[in-house]
Amino acid sequence: AHLSAAPARRARRRPPMRVGVVVPMTGNSASATFLRDFAVRAEELGFDSLWTWERLLQPLNPQTAYGGSSSTYRPTRTIPEQQRNAMAPTEVMAGLAAWTRRARIGSGIIVMGLTNPVSLAKRLATVDILSGGRLIAGLGLGWSEDEYMAAGVEYRTRGRRSEEFIEVLTKCWAGDPVAHSGHFFQVPPSVIAPKPLQRPRPPLVLGLWSKAGLERTARYGDGWMTGGGMTLDEAVAARDWMNSLRESRQPALSVHYQLFVQLPVPRRADLTVDELVSEVARAATLGIDEVVVNPTFSRWSADADAWLGFLEAAVPALEAAHG
Repeated sequence: AHLSAAPARRARRRPPMRVGVVVPMTGNSASATFLRDFAVRAEELGFDSLWTWERLLQPLNPQTAYGGSSSTYRPTRTIPEQQRNAMAPTEVMAGLAAWTRRARIGSGIIVMGLTNPVSLAKRLATVDILSGGRLIAGLGLGWSEDEYMAAGVEYRTRGRRSEEFIEVLTKCWAGDPVAHSGHFFQVPPSVIAPKPLQRPRPPLVLGLWSKAGLERTARYGDGWMTGGGMTLDEAVAARDWMNSLRESRQPALSVHYQLFVQLPVPRRADLTVDELVSEVARAATLGIDEVVVNPTFSRWSADADAWLGFLEAAVPALEAAHG
C-alpha cells in the first residue's frame, strides 16, 4: 500500500535493532537434523529470532495469481518451486523451541483462513510454553483461493473473518471460562488451557498489506510484518500511518521488515552481502524494530551447506544491526 506518512509518535530510546532469519523448512534439505543444526548455529552466531511460514498446497491450476491482488509481487500463475513441500509451521516451531535457548520463535505468517482460532490458540500457547515464552505469533490472510477451498473456508469473507478470529484467539489466551457467539465462530463456555507464558498475550504480528489490512493491523496488532518487495521507505510510511490510527493507550507497532535475498517473483540478482549489510544498517537508522532475512528463494537455499553458508555470510549484517 502506498500511503503518505503521518507524523510519528515521540520516539523512545530504542534497543539495538534485532535480526531474524527464515529457517529451511522446505526443499530437499529440509529435515529434522538439518533444521536443528541450522537453528543452533543461527543462535550461536547471534541471530535474534527464527521464523517459519505456511503453504498448505501447491495448486496445479491456481485460481489466484501468486501473492494475490494486494501483493507487492508481480502477478504470476507460477508458484515458486521452493514452496512445494513446506513443512507445517507450528510443528517446526515446536522443534525450534526444543533446539534453542535464546532466540525468539516467530511465524511469518500462519494463514488464519486455514485453521480454527481455538485450535491455533492451543498450538501456539504450547509453543510459547515449550520455548519458555519466546513466541512471536505472526498471522495473515494468505492469498490462495485454492487453499481456502481445501480448508472449507469462504475466500471473499476472509477479512471480516480475521477480525473475529483474532477476537476468539485473544479470548482463548485470557481468562477462563472462554465463550464466544459470533458470525464465523461459536465457542461454548469452556476452560481452554494451557495459556501462553507471555501475558497478557504473546506479541501478535500481522502480515496484512492492503489498506484495509493496515487498518486492521492498527486496531488489533502488536506488530506488523512487511510483504516481499516492499521498500524500507514504504514500510516506514505505512508504519507511521498505522500508528496515527492507534488509540493513545496503545504502544507503537513493532515493525518486522522482511528482507528477501531474492524475491519469489520477479526474479532479480541475489542481494550481495554488501547490499544486505547496507539495507540492514539503513533499517536501523529508520527505526525498524527487526529485519527478518529470507534466503528461501536465493542461491543460498540450494542445499544444506548453502543454507549454513548464508548464516556465516550474514554475520556482518548482524554487526550492522547490533552496533
